Formats: sequence, structure tokens, C-alpha cells
Amino acid sequence: MDDIKTIVCDVIQQNVAEFNRISQSIWSNPELAFNEFHAHGLLTEFLEVSGFNVEKSFKLPTAFSATYKSKNASEGPNVAILCEYDALPGIGHACGHNLIAEVGIAAGLAVKETMIVAQENTLEGTVCTCTELYYRN
Repeated sequence: MDDIKTIVCDVIQQNVAEFNRISQSIWSNPELAFNEFHAHGLLTEFLEVSGFNVEKSFKLPTAFSATYKSKNASEGPNVAILCEYDALPGIGHACGHNLIAEVGIAAGLAVKETMIVAQENTLEGTVCTCTELYYRN
């Protein structure tokens, strides 16, 4: 368990400046629901660069699904981490959705990196960081 905590803390610390940059950019560019094109671009670009398989415009133009599957992902746990990044009319991100997006990508990256290390111990599964409207049939 201590190994997992170390991995998570290291991943968060190594990316804290980028997480903050993304959050502040979303904060500074509030977009109402279904119009979050700026936020969608920031989040999906970060997740792509971080090694996730990203489906942009997933079901909706501003929704996405970003997954990382272990080598033997047919078994094992599946983890979904949902992001919100829309603003509210008249108050922008006073709702904190820029922070929910930041925490969502941070958690997704931390789980992914933990899965990579743990694959040596045969951990199998999938992590998905996605919009709150995510669903699979």
C-alpha cells in the first residue's frame, strides 16, 4: 500500500503545475454547458499526451472519454473518473467545476500510472477519465 501512495504522490507532484495551468485556464474562460470547447481541448490534449486513448466529441461535441487499459484488461476492475468543466450563467466557475476537472485528470493519471507499475503483479483493468455525461451501452 505504501508503494501505491508513493506512486500517486509522485505523479501528482510531477504534474501539479500542469494541473493548475489547466484549471486556471478553464476558470479564466468560463463556458456554459454544451459549449465547453476550450475546456474540452485542454483536457483531451493533456490526456492524449499522458498516454490515454481519447475519444473526443464522445456522444456530444464537448464530451470525451479517455481510457487506459492494462495489457490484460479483459479481467479486473474498471474505474471511471468523471469530470465536470461547465460554468454557470452569471457566476462562471464559482461552482468549482474547473477544480473538478483538475482533480479528475489528476486522479485518472495517478490510477493509470499505478496500473502500469502494478501490471508486474498482474493487476488487470481499465481506467476511464470522462465527462459527467459518460455512459457505455
